[in-house]
Amino acid sequence: MDAARQSAAVFLALFVFAGYFKAADFLRVVPVDLTLVFGVITACFCIWFLGRERRLPPGWWAVLALFLAMAVGLHWPGDLSSYPIQKELRLYSLTALSAAAPLLLLRRERERRLFVYLVAVLGAVMGILALAVLVVSGLQPRLSAFNTNPILLARASGFTVLVLCLLYWLGRIRLQIFAPASASLLCVVLLSGTRGPLIALLATVCLTLPFAVALKDARRRVWATVLFGVAGLGAAVVYLATAWQSIGERFLRLATGEWGDTETSRSAIWRETAALIAESPLGVGWGRISEHIQVFNDGELLLHPHNIFLEIAAEAGWIALVIFVVLVGVIGVAGIRSGIRVTETSSISSALDRLIVFSAPAYWLGCAMFSGDVNDNRPLWAMLAMALAAQLNSDLDKGVDAQKSDERPAC
Repeated sequence: MDAARQSAAVFLALFVFAGYFKAADFLRVVPVDLTLVFGVITACFCIWFLGRERRLPPGWWAVLALFLAMAVGLHWPGDLSSYPIQKELRLYSLTALSAAAPLLLLRRERERRLFVYLVAVLGAVMGILALAVLVVSGLQPRLSAFNTNPILLARASGFTVLVLCLLYWLGRIRLQIFAPASASLLCVVLLSGTRGPLIALLATVCLTLPFAVALKDARRRVWATVLFGVAGLGAAVVYLATAWQSIGERFLRLATGEWGDTETSRSAIWRETAALIAESPLGVGWGRISEHIQVFNDGELLLHPHNIFLEIAAEAGWIALVIFVVLVGVIGVAGIRSGIRVTETSSISSALDRLIVFSAPAYWLGCAMFSGDVNDNRPLWAMLAMALAAQLNSDLDKGVDAQKSDERPAC
């Protein structure tokens, strides 16, 4: 049974993050969409475990209530190839599965760790590949990996940096591994030219710091990370401003206020979406913002506001937004309480799980506030559900993982 649960966690990670690697050159020979393949396998695992347990997992009602409320944004299908219809179909199939499956498949600490570590490994692989391409091909406008958008590289690499920080702070990895790995991946985030994941990473690290500092054994490592991280990040941005001006300027614009087309278009669609929300309490329908708001970025019409809160409110209505905010708030408050209690456990493994349950959803929520539509942010749905599963099933691993010795030497 343990092997089955761990296999389910593996396939869940492959499903949620298939969009990050399925466009790779070495996978072009695969004749089917890997998101669908891993999605079907994940669904089969869910059905199997439901059949064995014969009851719905704790927290299912929260996900059900949210997706029922978001159904207000559905419209009768017209052109099946249109963006609105494709968005609705994905939302109520793949994205809904991403939000529900972790409640059943990631209920125990060991499955949650496996899921998170696999995502971190994916970020590391993407980062290494991007750096290798940079070394071989030389200067590029923006780094990317697996033929995907640079933002996916930044998101995955940024999450790996976050996981490395947690592992280092709790003494699971040594400085000789942490320093070069995190510095390299942070450079990848910068060279991608994407700011949202960097802001999400910095904000999440700042939010997690108080909980990590509360651990006496981790205090020195935490402050050392902050000191050298701030210095290194500042030096990197200054260097980019001269060596990679096109990328460096993207980061300097945030500090100077000299906005370009990306910043002005993003500000405009946020402002106009807020006005649309006030006028449409029941939403305008999924994928239909561009029918009411015409904002362009580099000549391309923006189809969504690149902020999940604004998107849900504008397209599905106020009730859906309230339920989503309440769900995120409950998970966040429970995560904070879990972080505060991190010093009460003598198990490093349990302390790490508590910090992951708080920081992982916070990071992906930060990413979802700057880019992507509701379906592009499936990692957020999975991480929120993972945190909810951890909080509702906190008694499952009592006497199991807590009894294991965590005083193994760091690798």
